[in-house]
This record gives sequence, C-alpha cells and structure tokens, in this order.
Amino acid sequence: MKKEDRNLLIDRDDEIPIKDKFNKGNIAIKQYVHMMDYAVGNGVTDETTEIQAAIYAAMGSTLIWTRQQVSKYLTKKLFIPSNITIIFEKGTIVEAAKGHKGSLFFLDNKENIIMKGNAATIQMVKSDYISEFNAGINVRGCKNVTIDNFYIKDCGGDGIILASLFTKETYFPNENVYLTNNTIDNVKRNGITIGHGRNIIISDNTIKNTNGTSPEAGIDVETDTASRVVENVKIYRNNINNNKVGIYVSGCKKIKIFDNLVFDNTDGGISCVNNFIGIYQQIRDVNITTNTITIPSHGLKVGDLVKLKSGTFETLSDGNSASTMYYVSSTPSINLLTISSYKYYPNIPIDITDSFSLPVAIAKKNITVTEDIKIYENEINNCSANIYSQYCNNIQVYNNTITEGVIGINFSFTENSLARDNKIDNPSDRGILAVGFSNDIINNKIYKSVKAGIVSIGCSMSRIEGNMLFKCAEFGTESTNCALYVSNSKKSMIANNFSKRTAGSSHPQYGMRVETSSINSERNLIFNNDMNQAGVKNGILIDVGKNKGGQLSTSQQ
Repeated sequence: MKKEDRNLLIDRDDEIPIKDKFNKGNIAIKQYVHMMDYAVGNGVTDETTEIQAAIYAAMGSTLIWTRQQVSKYLTKKLFIPSNITIIFEKGTIVEAAKGHKGSLFFLDNKENIIMKGNAATIQMVKSDYISEFNAGINVRGCKNVTIDNFYIKDCGGDGIILASLFTKETYFPNENVYLTNNTIDNVKRNGITIGHGRNIIISDNTIKNTNGTSPEAGIDVETDTASRVVENVKIYRNNINNNKVGIYVSGCKKIKIFDNLVFDNTDGGISCVNNFIGIYQQIRDVNITTNTITIPSHGLKVGDLVKLKSGTFETLSDGNSASTMYYVSSTPSINLLTISSYKYYPNIPIDITDSFSLPVAIAKKNITVTEDIKIYENEINNCSANIYSQYCNNIQVYNNTITEGVIGINFSFTENSLARDNKIDNPSDRGILAVGFSNDIINNKIYKSVKAGIVSIGCSMSRIEGNMLFKCAEFGTESTNCALYVSNSKKSMIANNFSKRTAGSSHPQYGMRVETSSINSERNLIFNNDMNQAGVKNGILIDVGKNKGGQLSTSQQ
C-alpha cells in the first residue's frame, strides 16, 4: 500500500469515529505521521527508540501505524502523549522485546487519546514475566481515552488496566474512558482492570482464558484504597469465557452490567463482593440485568465476605470454603441492587450473601447487612441453591421460574423479605426455606418439592398467604416433611394456602404443621387454608397449646 493510500485509513465509516470527540480543535487530523518512515518491523531488532520517535512526532495529529515490513515490531515500554490519534493498519503485530518490564503502552496523566486497532495484535511472551504488573495497555490518571479493536494476548499482567495517578499525596482517577471491541486472550492477571476511574464504558469485548495469578477475572472492577473511587461504569455486550471469574466488582458505585454473555468461568459468573473493612468503598447502586450466565460454580454472588480470626480481619477471595466465611459487624453494606431477567443453566445458583455459617453468638444488632435487593423475572435451572440470601434486609424475589436443584428460594436470617408469584418445580429438598425475621411468602406455586413445599422457622410478623402447593413432600418421613411447615412463629398470618397430594401417594405426614421447639409460637392467625387430602395423618396439625393468643378458624383439615 502506498503512503497516500494509507491516509485513507482515517476516512472510513468505522463504528467509532476517528475524529476527536472531546476537543475537536486540538487534534489536527489532516496532518499524518507514518510509522514506516521510522521503524521497519523486522521481528529481530528492538525498535523502541524509532517507534517512540514516531509517536512523539504525531503529537497533536494522527499516527498511521503501518503494518510491519517483515514479521512484527519489537519494542519495550512506549509512552503515549496527549492529543493524539493512532490508527493501526490491519495485520500489525507489536510484541514486547526481550528484557521488557512493566506495561507495553503507557498512558500517564494524559488526555484526548484515540487508539484505533483495526484488529492489530499487541502481545508479550507471558513466560518471560515473574511479577503481575505487566499490562498490554496501562492507562493512569487520564481523561478522554478510546481504545478500540485490538487483539491483546499473552500479557504478563492485565490486558488493559485503568490505574491511579498519584502525585503530591493525591490520587487522580481516569475519566471518560471507552474500551470497546477488543479481544483479550491468555493474559496473566485480569483481562481488564478498573482500579480508579469514573465515566467508563466497557462494551463489545471478548475476554477469555485469563490465567496465572489471582484474581484471574475477565473484568475486575475494584478500588484498593479508601481514597480511590470507581463509579459510573457501564459493562455491556461483552463475551467473557474461560476465566476464573467472569466479572468481579468490589467497592464501587453506580455500576451497570447488562447484556453480557458470561460462560465457562470456573469460580463464578458475576461476583459483587466487599472484601475489606475500612479500606474498600461500599458497594451501592448496582444494576445487573439481562445477562446470560452458564456453567460457573455460581451465577451471581453478592455480599460481604469477611472472616474474623484472632481479633483481626482477613480477606476472603471468592470461592473459599463456605465453612470458613463469616460476616461480622461494621462491614460495608450493599444497597440499591437490582437483578433482573437472567437466564441460567445447570449448576448456577444466585447467591446473595453477607456470610456463611454465622455463629449464633454474634448478635443480629451488630451486623451490617445487604439491603434493598430485587430479583425478578429470572429463569433458573438445576442449581444447588437457586436463589440464596443470607443476612439481607428488604429483599424482593418475585416472578421467577425455578426448576429442579436442591432449594428453590432460601432466605437465611433475612428481615423484611418477600417471595411472591414465583413458580418452583421439582426441587429435591424444599421449595422455599425462610429462617429469620418478618419474611412474607405470598402467591407462589410449588410443584413436587420432595421434602417440603414451604418451611418457615422463627419468622415473626410474617405473612404466608395464597400459596399453591402441589404434590409436595410426598416421599419425606421427618416431622418437617409437610406441604407447609411453620415453627416458632409469632404474630404471623397463615391464610388462604392450598395443598393437594397425588391420589394414592405415600405421603406419611401432614398438609400443614404449625409447631414449636424452643420458642413459643404466639398470636398467629391461621385461617382459610385448604389442605384437603394433603396429608395421610391429618390435613393440618397445630400445637394450639403453645400458640398463645392466636386464632384458628375455617381451615379445612
């Protein structure tokens, strides 16, 4: 291609205009610098000096990075200035030269930069790097940056990292950054990391095969000190596969994650987890919707995972054994989270949790919980815990379709929570299990739940109303194996529920059982429940003597 023909590269109708979107008068796009006038790209010579000279010559204008004349360009770290557009010719390969350390392309405290790859390759030799701080592109404290359509592979750290600029005891975030249409493959740490920034778009990228050092996420969005912030980030239409975690979010706010395809990530699809006390920012205002997640250990996990050991706090990464995870006081909480319209496939639970195996000795009043969560219109299939919530306030789970798995919906020590209008079919344990404070279970349809349809334990000030329970607990033998089982409840209403078993089934227990173990059931209103033919022993068994001050009326046996 002739030099004058290469100028036409900037005139094509690409998805992202080459014209500077931010300061249109600052970049003189009619002036061109050509890499072929400075470097050859013979795959043998380290041309760092020549390539850097071409980049500096294009300050305030456009660099046409012409394809190598032989095999590839070899270079060490390159510094990208402000007010520049770099357009790579298709087929260009840029590789880190032997002895290179750190990031290959370095943008530090700069602004108004467009890098247009046209599928050009940026690559390292991954085995050459011992540390994890060797990114393909490092953006630090910059404004108005677009990085579009590169193939970035084999990096000894991140594919792309947005980090902090630290000067005179002040951290400066990245602002207005667009990472689009890139493919990032087989990098060591994360495909894309956002450590400090606001107003960031990550869209239409393919990120795969991240491996080498933790966290090994496709996209990792997290602050690492209290003085840094990540906010107003949109992550959409990305294809993220075969990483340890698909998308990992910690200590951020105003995050939108939507329309992503996340599959075959070994330790989870999307995780929103606060790991530190007093260091990480609080997660809040997160909207996760219309993603498709397949075949990780969990589909979606949200919570604060912290372990107390010998009076000190230890960080727990996603994927630790559940028996070692504890939630303790003063942990940052998660607010304003919306989860909507997922489609799940086998072995993918939604896990919204602030702890696992919390010791009873830790008083509820000392716990900061996850709050204000909505989970609705999801399709969830064959998960060990399809929807799991622990130590959460104000969680609403409604209009979900849940098939098979172990437990359909699990509220564990939650407060002011609602399960409404869900359809749960054929779980191997319970349809809905609620343990905690003031949990409403309303108008759900549960089919063929093996051990029990609904189990409510210690849920005072609760409503269990209008639920339809079909063929539930037909093969259980324990006292709790009932279509509807309520224990240790106070001031609750149990009304207008219906249950029916299959004619001639071997159900040995009750349609509904209300009892007490260590705490008296008091002042419950129980009426208009139709348990006709629901249990072999009796339709309804109620320990009336310990239902102090309660009322029982017009419930059909």
